Amino acid sequence: MTLTGNSRQRFRSATARSWLVVLALAALSAASADSLRGTFEVRNAAIEHNDQSYLLSAQIALPIDDAAREALRSGLPLNLELEIEVSRPRRFWPDATLATLTERYALTYHAVTDRYLVDKGGEKNANGDQNTFADFDAAVAALGKIDKLAIVDLAAVDDPRRYNVNVRATVSIGDLPATLKIFMFWRDDWKRSTEWYTWPLSQ
Repeated sequence: MTLTGNSRQRFRSATARSWLVVLALAALSAASADSLRGTFEVRNAAIEHNDQSYLLSAQIALPIDDAAREALRSGLPLNLELEIEVSRPRRFWPDATLATLTERYALTYHAVTDRYLVDKGGEKNANGDQNTFADFDAAVAALGKIDKLAIVDLAAVDDPRRYNVNVRATVSIGDLPATLKIFMFWRDDWKRSTEWYTWPLSQ
């Protein structure tokens, strides 16, 4: 196929723009390889129940710094994954797992509105609005807040004193489009997990 003069110009412009994006993201990656440093832990866990389920509340302290903030404002989402298990310890055998749950949340920045959006699977705030924030720190705190999350049916637990709740959190920045990953040696530097945290189901 032969390109005309105008086609060549458009092709060169599109190629230049693509490489500018790649180079900008590569520089951001190199500068922010350790952007998830700092305290990362599950705090203030509490277990309660209603007529149907046991409920978990906690606060995830996220290891966010200026580099992570810059990545977010550059268009990369901040992802939080929670792994939750309800298990019964056994003395001579592996723990018996009663229930497992995985929750995935995301924080994104919208440049047009200059606001941060916390996506928790369609969850809305007390006013029935989307969880949007003008302040970055408030958005991060909302991302890490677990508020009365149902983790196991009440009827499935014979004796709550025999069970534990285990929680692990994973935070990551990304994901890049697959086409850009081809151009870049993209690493998993922007991903970090906590240890497993364990509490008794009955407190």
